[in-house]
Amino acid sequence: MSRSTDVRGLIPVLATPFHPDGSLDLESLRRLVAFSVASGADGLAVFGFASEGFTLTAAERAAILGVVCAEAGPDLPIVAGVSATGTGDAVDQSLAAQAAGASVGMVIPPFMVKPSPAQ
Repeated sequence: MSRSTDVRGLIPVLATPFHPDGSLDLESLRRLVAFSVASGADGLAVFGFASEGFTLTAAERAAILGVVCAEAGPDLPIVAGVSATGTGDAVDQSLAAQAAGASVGMVIPPFMVKPSPAQ
């Protein structure tokens, strides 16, 4: 059974909590997910600007998605931000997010190249 891809309604981008030493605080993340679900969120998003998505390693991203997907249950859509600046990395992040349980990708467009007005 696959997770819902219906991303209507209130879908907060979760902050990523850290311990003072810079390691992930997964217990605080569990509480944040539980609070969001109990508050009526229609889905959850990770790896946006509030999630420190640009600074996370692949292992940290997998750990975060594992916690969020497990705590949210099977019905809520999980949106995973993809912040890579190259196509190959973006594909890798997208596939890893899907494998970890995300149902939808929130892909940032390339920002290193300035498009023309026509683009």
